[in-house]
Amino acid sequence: MALNPISWLFLAGGSVVDLRWIPATTNTVRLKPSQLELYDQATANSVDPYLSVKSIYLQNRKQLQAQ
Repeated sequence: MALNPISWLFLAGGSVVDLRWIPATTNTVRLKPSQLELYDQATANSVDPYLSVKSIYLQNRKQLQAQ
């Protein structure tokens, strides 16, 4: 019960309208470990991790726009 975000809402006296943030928050928390592994792989051999991640982002964005 303590790990269920819906329980937090009702314990805090919230309303049903406040439920819209729950899916995004739980997905973010659920996917975090896999995202950290991808980040570590992408920046493992780089001199500047920021530039590596930026380059990957731009390449991915260009590929998505081409589709």
